[in-house]
Amino acid sequence: MLEWIQRVWKFSITGCRLLLLDSLKTHKMASVRNVLQEECCSQVEFVTPGITGVSQPMDVAVMKVFKDRVSSPTYKRASISRIVAEAWNSIPQE
Repeated sequence: MLEWIQRVWKFSITGCRLLLLDSLKTHKMASVRNVLQEECCSQVEFVTPGITGVSQPMDVAVMKVFKDRVSSPTYKRASISRIVAEAWNSIPQE
């Protein structure tokens, strides 16, 4: 989160701004809030827990299916196989 703040958020908008975050533990860390408030002139507010389905229907209707599929054992195995193959092929043949 801190890396995203430094690389993306800090330079994306000039002036003060409001950042609405969900209740993810990382978002609620004091270090994250401090950097946002002190270095980025950002007011931090949190979405009420349990409201995601109402406020973000795409997260429920589309992204859940996508996330479930990506986390399936078959997909994980295919991803690992691809990563290993790419790593193997990147080794110089000397």
